[in-house]
Amino acid sequence: MGVPVTETLVWVLIVGLAAFRIARAIATDTVSLPFRRWLFAKAYAGIPPDQIETADPSMFQSAPVVRWLYKLLSCPFCIGFWISLALWAVLHEGRDPLVTAFAVAGVQYLLTRWSE
Repeated sequence: MGVPVTETLVWVLIVGLAAFRIARAIATDTVSLPFRRWLFAKAYAGIPPDQIETADPSMFQSAPVVRWLYKLLSCPFCIGFWISLALWAVLHEGRDPLVTAFAVAGVQYLLTRWSE
């Protein structure tokens, strides 16, 4: 027997709120700004900021995974999706797996859109 729908909806909202807050702390809050600046400096060393999007790949001194990690950790939508799925994986306890996983990610997405 599954978990009641009302309880599941409340759970999705609470976990979605938690995912939103964690994603904001990582991607946009000042508490993580020193780390994001450090990662940016590693990812784009020697490339002027106005040339990052059009730079020749041979100009990059960092490994592609460092640039990918910077992009992931500085995007509240991107990191929020993965945090939502991680929280769901740890906390789902018998709820419909696919529906609740994406519901949590959806709540996090909506909260991020509304906060911008």
